[in-house]
Amino acid sequence: PTSTPPHALQGGSGSDGAVGYIVPQGPVTSLPELRRRFGQQKSAVQVIFNPKPDFKCGHNEVVLAMLIHSENLLNLPIWKQCILSFMGGAFVTFGAILSLCLSAGIPELGYSNWMTSVGFTAGFTLVVLSGAALFTEVNVLLPDAVSFHFHQKLQKRNRKYLRILRFWLIVYLGNIIGAATISLLVWATETLDEQTLVRLEVIVATKMRFVDGSTADWFKIFGSAILGNWMIGLAVIFSRSGRTIISKIAGLFFPVVIFVSVGLMHAPANMGYLFTSLWYDVGYSLGDVLWWNLVPASLGNWLGGTVFVGIGYYILFGPDAKTVNAFQRLKGKKLTELDDILYAFNQRTSKMKATDEDEEDASELSTSASSSSSRRRVVE
Repeated sequence: PTSTPPHALQGGSGSDGAVGYIVPQGPVTSLPELRRRFGQQKSAVQVIFNPKPDFKCGHNEVVLAMLIHSENLLNLPIWKQCILSFMGGAFVTFGAILSLCLSAGIPELGYSNWMTSVGFTAGFTLVVLSGAALFTEVNVLLPDAVSFHFHQKLQKRNRKYLRILRFWLIVYLGNIIGAATISLLVWATETLDEQTLVRLEVIVATKMRFVDGSTADWFKIFGSAILGNWMIGLAVIFSRSGRTIISKIAGLFFPVVIFVSVGLMHAPANMGYLFTSLWYDVGYSLGDVLWWNLVPASLGNWLGGTVFVGIGYYILFGPDAKTVNAFQRLKGKKLTELDDILYAFNQRTSKMKATDEDEEDASELSTSASSSSSRRRVVE
């Protein structure tokens, strides 16, 4: 029935062990769609209604999914936003600590950078799969919401923009607190050995190489951060294009490897490394860490993720005006599954396809009816 939520529901098993499923692709709206989805079944028990889904989503589908996810984040209570932001900073710091442990003691620079990127990929995977809020991820998600609310009236739009800016600030401060907390616990429990601390000193020295430099050096950090969030933005999009956990991890892996191995600036990752170095007293003050790394890296990440990925993808693959109006009508409902989103936003295309297929099916039925009448006349 059309009122059934389009989520996968496992049915009972028959005597032969076959299991029936309701496929999470939205309600069936036409007979040809029913035939196409389920095929010609011999019995309700013998057929398994579970066709293999596509391995990845298209760019239009990903942008719609990102829009829904950003709206869900913005509609959360502030205390839930704070917890998700804390988790984001904590998980990234776990990835930073793992990268230190994996790359410690490796003399070859290439192998060492490779193991560092593998370790940080694990931390970013925790963020993506857990649904935590990370500053560099939000830089890609929220521009979709900003672009979407541009279609609304000015007064209502301003309220939406203030809510978006508030969430941006909550995520950034929550990432700082989460990273500082995990790094403090690592220091208090003496988790890192001497070899790992040597690796920490090398990474921190690389990230703080422009300390006490010129204005041009400050903007070098800014430019590196633009490229860093560009890669992280692609990792966010590629991970959201996957329909399975394996495909999500595979999608985010190579962009993360690129930005870590190349040495691009990433503010949340730098929080994990630099706050850990502050607790271990590697040699840099809090003021140096803030002004000569986190401030320019954060601004560059914001610009790179917002302009080059978030707004860029929305312009290329975002919804049109009719889709925006459809979303306004459906926004009161809780849409969390990607297939719900696709069904809600592709009604126009689905109706066009259904109309064409209904015409084809009608022609087939008329042909079948004429042949049946001919056979009856021959028999008579």
